[in-house]
Amino acid sequence: ERRGGFAGLKASGTVDGSALHPDDRKTLEQLLSGEETFAAAPGTDRYTYLVTRENASGSTTREIPEDVLPAAVASVVTPEI
Repeated sequence: ERRGGFAGLKASGTVDGSALHPDDRKTLEQLLSGEETFAAAPGTDRYTYLVTRENASGSTTREIPEDVLPAAVASVVTPEI
């Protein structure tokens, strides 16, 4: 789920982790497994992404700023009109 931006339009998408490039998958796993709190990206009207990973162990949700989220993940998010 994408949040923020100038118009604040709701947007969401889904991606199968196995379909991601291995480097993007590794980055996403590190972001979801980490304990760090992310600083908001500098600038106005920036996006943040509420990313949920679901697997056999359960689910994990983190809010991730657009500047650290792999572009391949952000690209599956489309506005809901």
